[in-house]
Amino acid sequence: MTINTTLLLGTLQHIDIHRDDWTQGCWRTCFAGHAVILAGGKWAVDDPDHPLHYVLVPEDDDLAKDVGTYTAADGWDGEPLQAVTAQARAKRVLGLDDDQAFRLFDSRNDLPRLYTIVSQLCEEAGA
Repeated sequence: MTINTTLLLGTLQHIDIHRDDWTQGCWRTCFAGHAVILAGGKWAVDDPDHPLHYVLVPEDDDLAKDVGTYTAADGWDGEPLQAVTAQARAKRVLGLDDDQAFRLFDSRNDLPRLYTIVSQLCEEAGA
């Protein structure tokens, strides 16, 4: 897997410019959430307060194992919903392995820490 340094750096720059729209402790507004939207993703649920606020409409490139079915047990009140989590999509579009994603998406990361992690990931990618 190749790290997408263009999206990685673009997401960091977007967050830095739009700090009021960034909350690292929420999938929809954390680094992963911004990356998936910048990569063209669409939220499956428009309401950011809905229990399934963190899932996206599946894309052809999503791995079958990453696409789940959400039902009333998950807080969904309609027909079963096929969706992919922001975390799974962000790992794919950013080209990260599990350890890299865990480090980058950690809810305790502040902006200076994100700059450090992104720099490290770019180094790992040879960029």
